[in-house]
Amino acid sequence: MGILKINGVVQDEKPSGWAAVTVNTAKDLGILPESLQNNYQQPATRAEFCALAVSLIEKATGTPISASKVFDDDKGDINVQKIAGLGIVTGRGGGVFDPNGGISRQEAAVILEKVARKGLLKELPSGEIAFKDLGGSYAVDAIKKMRGVSPGIMSGKSADTFDPDGKFTREESVSTMLKLWEWFQK
Repeated sequence: MGILKINGVVQDEKPSGWAAVTVNTAKDLGILPESLQNNYQQPATRAEFCALAVSLIEKATGTPISASKVFDDDKGDINVQKIAGLGIVTGRGGGVFDPNGGISRQEAAVILEKVARKGLLKELPSGEIAFKDLGGSYAVDAIKKMRGVSPGIMSGKSADTFDPDGKFTREESVSTMLKLWEWFQK
């Protein structure tokens, strides 16, 4: 294990040291889709984040999501369609979802908050934030909710920096979904 090459492209099979236990726990719980069990350190796509969200909701509730909304560019991705059907994601506008686009940290916070509220039917409490880089961010309320449970669903890049436009990696995505799962189970 470690590094693997497929068609000349390096694939990292293992997550970073900080994420190894989290990734293994998510696998063991059945909330980490097999398609996301590699390239942990690369930025997650919007479709990949939806796949994690569907896996979490369906496992936590014990019920398959039957809602569906189709986008012009979703390429038949059932996970995107299910999450959109629940109103958790709305796309980029004009019928476009951008499934292969990267997901920003603030987009992840908004989706995670909606996964709790619309998918798990449980409201996250709001917390305090000291991030100084959120001026103009549309996700301030969702970010506060990421900090409302201890130890928090999502953390900043530092004590006072959230990096709202920064890319969110696959292992960060798994970590936040696992934290949401743990909060839901309490």
